[in-house]
Amino acid sequence: MKNIVLLLAFFCTVLSYSQNTVQNSTDLQNAEAHFYLKNYRKALYHYKAVAKDTSQHYAISQVELIHTIIDSNKTLFHEQHLNELIALADSTFEIGNLLSSEYLYNRSQQFSPTLVQPQKRIIEINQLNESQPDTLSSSDKNMIRLFRKLLNKADSEFDKGKYERAYNLYQRAIGIEPTTFYARQMIKIIDDITSEIK
Repeated sequence: MKNIVLLLAFFCTVLSYSQNTVQNSTDLQNAEAHFYLKNYRKALYHYKAVAKDTSQHYAISQVELIHTIIDSNKTLFHEQHLNELIALADSTFEIGNLLSSEYLYNRSQQFSPTLVQPQKRIIEINQLNESQPDTLSSSDKNMIRLFRKLLNKADSEFDKGKYERAYNLYQRAIGIEPTTFYARQMIKIIDDITSEIK
């Protein structure tokens, strides 16, 4: 009887090992395919599944490599995003849209607080706002507050990587101010990011 139990335990262990090996092989193949296609997030998912077995040194090293790639891509993304943000702020400032340009310059300050141009423009916008009479109705002021609140919340969700929530908040901001280029640009960026993840 004892031998039968030991034989049964051995058989279950072998069966479990072979199922894990097949699963690891499939995950590794999927990871390699996604890595080759530069779909790093999906590759990371599959390499991590293989790397759970700590003897899989190749998968573990690939996980570390992908983290390095993603971090460097984030840096490039933020630099590109910052440049686009300042260009958009400049163009909205030039057409006289002080509300949007002020928001965009403030957002660029969040990415890089030491930039001089956004600081100068914010000061200039504040001076222009102070020199103009306040002609907005209280309902317009409330809409502006709601618009800014939506953009701030959307940006916060975007920064946390909660792209679906950010997308919905940018859509609501567009509902209030249909001509906002920034929210449309952010939606495009989210579409690009989420298509990479899918």
